[in-house]
Amino acid sequence: RQRQMCIRDRLQTALVSKSLERFFKTDSVFTSIEHFYFTPFSSIEMENLLLTDKKGDTFMFVGQLYLQIADLNLVKNEIKLDLVELNNGKLHLRHYKTNNL
Repeated sequence: RQRQMCIRDRLQTALVSKSLERFFKTDSVFTSIEHFYFTPFSSIEMENLLLTDKKGDTFMFVGQLYLQIADLNLVKNEIKLDLVELNNGKLHLRHYKTNNL
């Protein structure tokens, strides 16, 4: 899926980037996302999502992630998905001998 970035897409990407940064701040996880597209009540697409740990090691990289939304319940804070499509994903789990990541 190749898309052109419009102002709405750039704003969505910036907001999600900031939200991820705040969410993972206490865990000292670095986050980066190149593109984020949200079509209300329909789908979410992400491109080049990167999560690294405190030491800078890559924890997760996702080239493309597509989520097709079946049901979105904002009152219960629930999302039900019809489809999850992951392309070019890499996950690296590391076990450190100390708790001081």
